[in-house]
Amino acid sequence: MVDLNSSLPVVTTVGSVIGNIMWAVSYMIGGLFGLYVVMFLHKIFTFKKYDRKIDSIVETLEVMSKKLDKINKEFTKVNAGKKKK
Repeated sequence: MVDLNSSLPVVTTVGSVIGNIMWAVSYMIGGLFGLYVVMFLHKIFTFKKYDRKIDSIVETLEVMSKKLDKINKEFTKVNAGKKKK
């Protein structure tokens, strides 16, 4: 039978090595997770900025469309009057 006290130094060495490896892995995963969170927040703020710009462009296009409709109505009135004469 193996004496448990004689295997204690091996277990502590292996345990410390595994502990160091686990710490390194958790540190790397934590860093990647933090990077993922930062990238996710950047995406949210960037999309909000783009959304505001797109809304502004849509509003401008709606105003321009209304003005063009008004000009088109005036133009058709003028042309309709010329054709009747």
